[in-house]
Amino acid sequence: MINIVLRILWNGGVTRVALEEARNMNAKLGVYRNAGTKYDLSKVNLQVLFEKNNSKSIYKSLTSIYAKK
Repeated sequence: MINIVLRILWNGGVTRVALEEARNMNAKLGVYRNAGTKYDLSKVNLQVLFEKNNSKSIYKSLTSIYAKK
């Protein structure tokens, strides 16, 4: 099984592509944080690690690895 990891679930192009790839490949889509999205999540094996505003410290730590200021 293939897994896809996405940093944030929201309305954007990367999110849309990741959702469609997960749906078409029957892959598990892991998301660090759910910021709300209006995309169709049906038929997507989705696992959200953190809901809105519940992940500030760990989210900042994970993001700081690849998104330097």
